[in-house]
Amino acid sequence: MTERKQGAGPTQKTGVGLVFILLFSALGTMAMAPVATATSNQSLGIVGASQPVEDAWFSSFENIEFSAEIYNYGGADAGLNRAMSWYVCEGDISSSLCKSSYDDKGLISVGNVPASGNQSFTSTSQWVPGQNSEGIFTVLFAFDIADSNPIDDEWRYLINVTVNFADIIVSQSH
Repeated sequence: MTERKQGAGPTQKTGVGLVFILLFSALGTMAMAPVATATSNQSLGIVGASQPVEDAWFSSFENIEFSAEIYNYGGADAGLNRAMSWYVCEGDISSSLCKSSYDDKGLISVGNVPASGNQSFTSTSQWVPGQNSEGIFTVLFAFDIADSNPIDDEWRYLINVTVNFADIIVSQSH
């Protein structure tokens, strides 16, 4: 006896058609998915720093705080949960070099900044230069993710650190 072979019927054609439909719908879904970008749609800018003071002298044993002034160029409140970092680097060096070879780094969590307004934000961590630290240091504030105007996403300046500061007591009786 011979064995009966099943012929190519409508069920086999439907299976291949179903595979093609699933394949094209998956490709269409991926094409419509949003593309990941490394920019924020907010327009915040670093417009200054209140701590540490630019060109000021600090003791190498002093706790130094970091505060930056942020301005919102947008028409709506912005900045909630936007991360910003501060960097300290020995010498007068560029921003890109300071980001890659810093002596210390800290974070500043930026809160909500009102539209067309500014606000100061302070880091929870401080920097202590250390007993052998002396000379010029670069201070850099930078947003972790650039926004629609990356030109104002960094603020760089210099401070001075010395080990030769000493406390003195002056007698008021003479």
